Amino acid sequence: MDLFALLLKIFFKSITMTLEQNETVNMKQSQGNDELDLFDILELLWAKKWIIICSVLLGVIIGFGYLKFEKTKYRTSIDYSFNLYSIRAFDYCGPAIRYDPLCLEDETNKVLKDVIANSWISAKLSLVKNTNFQPDREKLFKSLKGINKQFTENLVKDASAYLSLVMAEPDLAIRSSDFVAINTLRAKRIIKYAENGGEAINFGNLKIKDIGGRAQIIVPITVILGVFFGCAIIFLQEAFYNRLRKKLT
Repeated sequence: MDLFALLLKIFFKSITMTLEQNETVNMKQSQGNDELDLFDILELLWAKKWIIICSVLLGVIIGFGYLKFEKTKYRTSIDYSFNLYSIRAFDYCGPAIRYDPLCLEDETNKVLKDVIANSWISAKLSLVKNTNFQPDREKLFKSLKGINKQFTENLVKDASAYLSLVMAEPDLAIRSSDFVAINTLRAKRIIKYAENGGEAINFGNLKIKDIGGRAQIIVPITVILGVFFGCAIIFLQEAFYNRLRKKLT
């Protein structure tokens, strides 16, 4: 944008110089001064239109060259919800889950992050992946299916480990407490759900977005800059010739 501002400054400055110094071309004799009207300016630009055309073409070439070497980025995202919560989440959140259900989601998300590692970014019930190339949807779905399978298996392992821990507890009072009894039932439900082919995560629609950002505007910008740059060259050239003619006369 600094270049754009500089070109605008040169453009308007050159117009001012032309209006003040042009004495031999497009003169208005009846007013006794050296001003140019709008028709004179348009006539001058039309007479030297090839300068503007060449400037625009050069700008377009530069714009396409930039787009060719720019690394286009894509953002893949998919929303999800949990069909199963981790038994660790139930154990950690305790009775408070009746009043703060977000606790279950936050704790279960921690288990999910261990599964996805660096392949995806987990952002509040949404998985995100940034790439420099357009991703293959089939491969993405395969990756998500693998994550779902691994996550479900991890929940089953945690539930089985919890049941083993409860059974190994020598204190009968702890084993028979309401909280442990409820979590034991939940652990068994997790295992049963997975055995029946259920998956722990329910994925939404897969979204792929081009976040390169500049590809849609770079060519129009270069065309506009090319027009201004071409006009600036014409007016600077005309101002130079007028000053030269003035000195010679």
